[in-house]
Amino acid sequence: KHRRQVMLSFIVYFTYSNKYRKIFKWNSKAYFMEIEELKTLEGTESLKKEWDSLVELSGNNIFSLYNFFRSWEEAYRDLAQIKIQLLYKDKELVGILPLASENEVLKFATGIDYKGVSDYNDFIVNPQFESEAFEHIKRFLSGKKIVLREIPQHSKTLQYFLGDPRFSISDSSEVSSKIHLIGSWEEYLSTIRSSYRSLFNKQKSNPDFSFEVLQDKGQLEVWFEDFVRLHQISWNKRGLPGCFADDDKHKRFRNFHSNLKDRLFQDNHLYFQRLK
Repeated sequence: KHRRQVMLSFIVYFTYSNKYRKIFKWNSKAYFMEIEELKTLEGTESLKKEWDSLVELSGNNIFSLYNFFRSWEEAYRDLAQIKIQLLYKDKELVGILPLASENEVLKFATGIDYKGVSDYNDFIVNPQFESEAFEHIKRFLSGKKIVLREIPQHSKTLQYFLGDPRFSISDSSEVSSKIHLIGSWEEYLSTIRSSYRSLFNKQKSNPDFSFEVLQDKGQLEVWFEDFVRLHQISWNKRGLPGCFADDDKHKRFRNFHSNLKDRLFQDNHLYFQRLK
């Protein structure tokens, strides 16, 4: 049966960082949920731990972490307005709608710009409260202009939305590549041809080449600038501008990654290696 959404009269506004948070409660025959809408992530650092715990519980990937959206806002806030909704059940965070409004169209925040900064975008939902959360999501989005792209092919979001003519939604058109790593370097060498194994061992002992893994945060900026420089050289040789070109569009992209690298390194989510 169709259930009508009932908004209670309890609406609270309070100011922080010159922005607004809106809290309202939603009561239906099925459940009672408190929803908090954020127009900025400034001043919400205390939310990070609970947000990231929900990402892990939901089975989402690194592109859903709090730091991705915090860094995105710092780089892209001039293009779109954050409209993130937090869903609470008995004061427990059970769902996150990581959205932003661009020209009155709702999109996943990290999917905005000429090319989204995330390989995948998705809602973040505790599996235990999946039906309640998606009921709210569909009701909230119904009647609004939305474009939701690059959703993982295994996501429950596709099950709830695909085929519904009210929504423009699709899975990821470019599946990110991944490599299943063997337990150790020695195990890997045992799986390849002897000629390749000899070549690797020879290069490994060559004093002119070495692999380095970043350990010192003080070197992070230098390594990042080297990465940007090599990226630009490679793409410019092909007659293309490269992702870090010196124009407004690409400057946002660079600023996003510059902000993100520091946060990911701090949380031990950045593995930076180079050949020297």
